[in-house]
Amino acid sequence: MTMKIGSLTSVYAAGTNYSFQYTPKIIGTSVNTKKSMIDLPFMSISSYLDFSSVTPLNISLVGTVYGTDKLVYLNKLSYWILSKGMKKLYLDSSTFMFCIGQSVKTTKDGKKFNFRDYVATASCPIPFIYGVTKQSYVVTDLSTTATNLDDSTANSTGAFANTGYAPAHIYHIQFAVQAGSANMTGFSIGDKALDTTVKGDNIITWSDTTGIAAGETLHAYLLYEYGSKGNKWYFFKDAVDGTVVGNRTLSGDNREDGPRIDGLQTDQDFSIKLEGGDNVDVTFEWYNSNYAGF
Repeated sequence: MTMKIGSLTSVYAAGTNYSFQYTPKIIGTSVNTKKSMIDLPFMSISSYLDFSSVTPLNISLVGTVYGTDKLVYLNKLSYWILSKGMKKLYLDSSTFMFCIGQSVKTTKDGKKFNFRDYVATASCPIPFIYGVTKQSYVVTDLSTTATNLDDSTANSTGAFANTGYAPAHIYHIQFAVQAGSANMTGFSIGDKALDTTVKGDNIITWSDTTGIAAGETLHAYLLYEYGSKGNKWYFFKDAVDGTVVGNRTLSGDNREDGPRIDGLQTDQDFSIKLEGGDNVDVTFEWYNSNYAGF
């Protein structure tokens, strides 16, 4: 199956994608955790840091272009690797990785008149391999009552399912405040069922004194290209590239991750608690996720 590179919003079949002339001969990826040992000289014990988070995925592609159009293919590949913006690197028609291009190196040794070898590198800020089909869970008419979210929840569609082995991070959550509702001034979401309050290893909380009024929509993104701002979660009112709204916190045992669906789940329980809003439609979006296999 042909490998491709496309824009952040592309689909595999898009005609604007870059299609590799030949799939790279070597596709190298490595993902590491932040676990580390601390050496203590002259001690019989050593401490260690056992963070659950992972570092960006390093991607290397080693390939060859052939024929009279070899330089055209190289120049197009260089554009996709070196141009600004996050891309989707499609490993095949069913899997992709988010990536930010880093470098392209070509070999110009003698006697290679009809082909060129190249090495291209990229990094993936959230180091997982995703299925191309977007997954979603939608629940309508939520209020300030703390609620469990699963496939049996009233007014809901879909399930928090993940056929992969890696955690599927919820990368986009949309809160649409309906007509007649009071302003939504906050929420808490956890990736576990309620235990008197929102529960989970990864909990995200947002608040704003003014809130989101009826007819407005709040967008929350885990992965978002937004200038030089460094927050991991971004919140925008209405326009996806609008002004950041409100304040957010992360908590729980894996508080650096945000809400996620564990591997091999068919319907993981989530929990949610709104503040202020009494008629809000909420949509969650994610992809099935694996660590490295494809």
